[in-house]
Amino acid sequence: MANQVDGSHEKSFKLQSFHKFVRSNPKSDKFKVKRFHHIEFWCGDASNTSLLFSKGLGMPTVAKSDHSTGNLVHASYVLRSGDLRFLFTAPYTQSSSPTASIPTFNYESHSSFMSTHGFGVRAIALEVDDAKSAYATSVAAGARPSSPPILLEDGHTLLAEVHLFGDVVLRLVSHAHTSICNNFLPKFTQVHGSGTEFGFNSLDHAA
Repeated sequence: MANQVDGSHEKSFKLQSFHKFVRSNPKSDKFKVKRFHHIEFWCGDASNTSLLFSKGLGMPTVAKSDHSTGNLVHASYVLRSGDLRFLFTAPYTQSSSPTASIPTFNYESHSSFMSTHGFGVRAIALEVDDAKSAYATSVAAGARPSSPPILLEDGHTLLAEVHLFGDVVLRLVSHAHTSICNNFLPKFTQVHGSGTEFGFNSLDHAA
C-alpha cells in the first residue's frame, strides 16, 4: 500500500481482468431493440426522388404502396441494400381514405413539414420486441406521444410513434411472429428491383 502525503494509507485495490469487468450504464436501453427497421424521407415527388437515390446509392426498389396498389392517400417506395431500408413518401391529395399503408401519415403534417424543412427525414424506425410496451416505456420516461400503437391490417404488426426531435418521430415497429413481412409492411407490394448494389449493409447510427 502507498502512503498519502498526510501519512494515511490508501485503500487497497485489485485490478480486474477483462473477463470480470462489468460496466454499469444508467442510460442502458429500457426496451429491446432488434435493429433499424427503416428511415422515412418526406418529399414532394416520391417516385422521382426514390429513383435518384436508388441510382446514386445502389439501392434497388423492393416494395411500393401507391395508386397501383390501391393507396389513394400517398405514394411510398422502399429502397433496400442489405439490411438498410429507405422509405420515400409523398401525398397525392388531401384525403381521409383508409387506404394509406402508413396509418400515421397526415396530409397537413406533411405540408407543414415540407414548408418548414423541404425534403428531409420524417421518421427513424426501430424494430422492437413489442411496440406497445416500448411506446408505454418511452412515454413513461418522458417521451411526447405522436401516435399510440396501431395494429396493422395483417393482424400481426404493431406500429407506434413518439416525438424524437424537431419534426422527426421515432417509429416503433414489432411483428408478432418471427417471420418478418416480406413486403416491408402490410399494404406494400413487393417489387423485383434491378440494378447494381454498392454494398451498403446496415445503418450504424442516425444523427
